[in-house]
Amino acid sequence: MPGGFSLNATLRVGLIGSGGMAAARAERFAAHPACTLVALAGRNAATVHALASRWGVAALAGWRELVGRTDVDAVCIATHPDTHAAMAQAALAHGKHVFVETPLALDLADADAIVAAAQSRGRVVRVGLTSAYRPHARLIAEHVARLGGPLLDDLRIHHPHDARDGRVAGFDLRVSGHPLVYAVALGNGAIAERGPVRSLRASALFTGGAGPVFETCRCTVELTFAGGAISSIAYLRGFAFPGRGWRTVACVRGSVRHRDGDDAVEVLTSEGATLHAVPPGDPWRDEIEDFIQAIHQGTHLRVTLADARRLVAIAAAAQRAATEGVTVKDGL
Repeated sequence: MPGGFSLNATLRVGLIGSGGMAAARAERFAAHPACTLVALAGRNAATVHALASRWGVAALAGWRELVGRTDVDAVCIATHPDTHAAMAQAALAHGKHVFVETPLALDLADADAIVAAAQSRGRVVRVGLTSAYRPHARLIAEHVARLGGPLLDDLRIHHPHDARDGRVAGFDLRVSGHPLVYAVALGNGAIAERGPVRSLRASALFTGGAGPVFETCRCTVELTFAGGAISSIAYLRGFAFPGRGWRTVACVRGSVRHRDGDDAVEVLTSEGATLHAVPPGDPWRDEIEDFIQAIHQGTHLRVTLADARRLVAIAAAAQRAATEGVTVKDGL
């Protein structure tokens, strides 16, 4: 078995981070019958202690202490993107399995280093792409396949201002990475399993800030795949206007439409329009289950390390295309 675990073993998990993503991951790991949440670490002592107290586990001052613990088999990294690569590499160096939020890394060289370390250590690395697990995304994929595959996949992602707990609206590119990283990650449903990219164009416009800190952004990525399908992804962040994101996929024999928050997916064919209810589901739990089964049973990950590395490469190509005003044709 990968990592030397038997089917009846308990996976001991240490978690880095104490924000909303960390809380969601902690809840699922703590509830899973094959796991034991052992310890938490993070930079905010107050929130780390609060989350650790909630689950009755150790609160550590630093993440390096956590990845070095002998009573931790797997490390979950739910922190800012600029920390993912260093933490993942350190955890792998200590022989731990790794669950890391997307992106795998902000730099392709770092992503390749993680891939190499995971392979040499024989450890499982799972990257969180919760958007691909959401019930409506799965339902869209099923209908797109039934209708002969995509011709044009048009996706808009809208993130409004984040004013929770007094946060400053906006983002810091040095910490969060380029918003095109998020356009690619959140638009993964319009990228995955489409085959090689024949060409890529992108744009990015920032407003309301100075230097690497901005309040708003609008980004676009357009990908043409070798098979002929085109995906157009628009990502807006920080704007106060009302409205929801949406996705429309034109297919060979019809089209599929969905707006964020709707409880049904609309399918249009020559026979008319039909509504298909979005089934219930917990994508956070499904991702954890995928990770645990890969460790215990050696099953194939639904989001592989190669998939995650490819998204880093596409995001890097998008940044180059937007910065230089060129069309990238690198066979991504």
